[in-house]
Amino acid sequence: MFSGSTAQTITGATSFNNLSINNNAGVTAANNITVNGVLNLSSANPDATHGTLDMGNYTLSLLAASASIAGNGDVTGIVKRTHTFIPNVQYQFGSQFTTLNFLNIGTQPNEISCRIEIGSASSWRPGAALRYYSFAQTASTGTDKAILNLRYLPSELNGNDENKTGSMGLSSQWRY
Repeated sequence: MFSGSTAQTITGATSFNNLSINNNAGVTAANNITVNGVLNLSSANPDATHGTLDMGNYTLSLLAASASIAGNGDVTGIVKRTHTFIPNVQYQFGSQFTTLNFLNIGTQPNEISCRIEIGSASSWRPGAALRYYSFAQTASTGTDKAILNLRYLPSELNGNDENKTGSMGLSSQWRY
């Protein structure tokens, strides 16, 4: 468990069955990290540009299909899931509120990565919310139907009307 009120860095161990973070100043990764059980992000994000767990240039891997995220914080950086994906199951990426659920169409991927950035709008849409998601998948065919739940905080709306977030691709259920 990483807890406290001063910033911490994860060094040494890189693989965890369960990992709990309760640190108002946040935790930063110094290498790639694997979590096979529950990643509990009990504390809120420490600031507008870093998640409770900030991966920086490293990757958080959720290898078990049952790996999950709890708590009210976020992961910033790359979150990768490498396992068998089952249709109609919600898989979490960076937050318990950011999920991807493939419909039962085509061949499911064997790996999905999601890059999560907070605190600034994308360069191609400066008026968008101050949160950016980018997904990539490998080894799939015909899986172009999924339900995405993309988390954002009210402070990240960037002047946008929350009642119109669907037009920004931030509705509670967005199909692509």
